[in-house]
Amino acid sequence: MKKTPLFTFLLVCTLNLFSQTSFEKGYFINNSGEKIECLIKNLDLLNNPKSFVYKLTKDSSENIATISNVKEFEIYKISKYERHTVKIDRSSENSNELSLTRKVKFTDEQLFLKVLLKGKASLYKYSEPGLLRFFYEIDDIKQLVFKSFLSSDRFTIKKNERYKQQILDNLKCSDIKENRIKKLEYKSSKLVKLFEDYNNCENANFVNYIKENTKKYKAQFNLSLNANVNLLGFSISELGFSASFNNKLALSLGVEAEYVLGFNNNKWAIVINPNYLSYSSMYDDLTDRITKADNSATINYSTIDVPIGIRHYIYLNDKSKFFVNTFLVSNFTMKSEIRSIGTNVNKPLNYDIETDMNYAFGVGYKYNNKFSIELRTYTARDLLNQFASKESSFNSTSVILGYTIF
Repeated sequence: MKKTPLFTFLLVCTLNLFSQTSFEKGYFINNSGEKIECLIKNLDLLNNPKSFVYKLTKDSSENIATISNVKEFEIYKISKYERHTVKIDRSSENSNELSLTRKVKFTDEQLFLKVLLKGKASLYKYSEPGLLRFFYEIDDIKQLVFKSFLSSDRFTIKKNERYKQQILDNLKCSDIKENRIKKLEYKSSKLVKLFEDYNNCENANFVNYIKENTKKYKAQFNLSLNANVNLLGFSISELGFSASFNNKLALSLGVEAEYVLGFNNNKWAIVINPNYLSYSSMYDDLTDRITKADNSATINYSTIDVPIGIRHYIYLNDKSKFFVNTFLVSNFTMKSEIRSIGTNVNKPLNYDIETDMNYAFGVGYKYNNKFSIELRTYTARDLLNQFASKESSFNSTSVILGYTIF
C-alpha cells in the first residue's frame, strides 16, 4: 500500500507504451462525393468523433480526416458515421444543472452522427461526456426530444418525453402498439428494436449496425488455469533493528475468471484471479560476537490472494495480443507466524501475521486465446499491520503461465 504512487506511475507508463489501436478496413466519402477505400484507426468510440485517422495502405503514413471534409465514413462491420447539420438540444441531465423549464432550446450544429439503423425510418445517436441524443430520419433528420427539468418548487425532477409522441406521429404501424411506446425508454437498445420492428412492419430493407457490430465484438467469459513461479522476500524493522529474511522461489497454482466487455473492440476485461501462495524462510543473525546473541527467526506465511481488476488488450493480429493488468489484491491469511529460534535471543521476533490489501500490475502476452504468460509485480504488503511501531515489507514478483479452458 506504501508504493501506490510508484504503482500508478508504472501503470500509466505501461499503458502509454502499449496503447496501440488496430487499423480496420473501411471507407470515407469526401465533399466531392468520392468514395475512398482505406484503413481506419479503430477506436470504437464511446463518444462521437469530429475527426479520424486513416491510412490508404497498410504501409502508408497516417492521415487525419475531419468533419469539414468528410460526408460519411465506415469501418466495415463495426461502425458507421454520417455528417449532418441538425438542430440539437444540449440541456444538461446533471441533477445540479437542471433548468426550470420543460421547453428545449435547439442550436444548429454540424455533427458526425453514429448510424444505429438505416432503413425507411433511420435511427442515429450522438454522445459526448454528459450528453446523449437520438435522431430519427424519415424525410429529414430530427432529434427525438428528451429533457429532464426541475419543477417550480425545485424539489421534483420532471421529464419532457416528447420523443414518444414523435414516434407515435411518425412511425405508424399496426404492429407497434401505443401502450408499447408509452413505456419506451430513451435508450439505444429499446429504440433500435422499435425502429427494427417498424421497418419489418413496412417490409422495408434496413441495416441494423448494432447487430452488425455485435457479430464481431461481443461480451464473453473465459476461465483459465494458472501456474505461478514467485520470487518472494520479507523484511522487518523497528527502532534501529532490521531483519531481512532469505528470498525464496515458490510455485503456486490459481484460477482466473475473465469477463471480456463487449465494447471498444473487446479490449477491456474484468478479471478475478484467486491463487494460493506459501512462503517459508529464515533470518540468520550471528553477528553479535560479544553477547553471543542469536536472533535467528523463521517465517511461515500462507495465504489465498484474490486479485480483482481490469485488463486491457493490445492486438497484434488475429492470434496474438499483449495485455496490461491492474489489480486490487485482497488476501485471506491462513495460520501464519514469525518465530525466534535462537537459543540466546535479545531481540525476540514472535508475531502472528495479519495482512492488509495491496496492489498489483502486470504485462503479458496471449496466443490463440489459449496460452498466456504474464510478468506481475505486487506492491509491498505489510504482514504486521496490527503493530504500529513495526514496519514490514513482503514483496512478490511472479511469472504466470496460463491455459484457457474455455
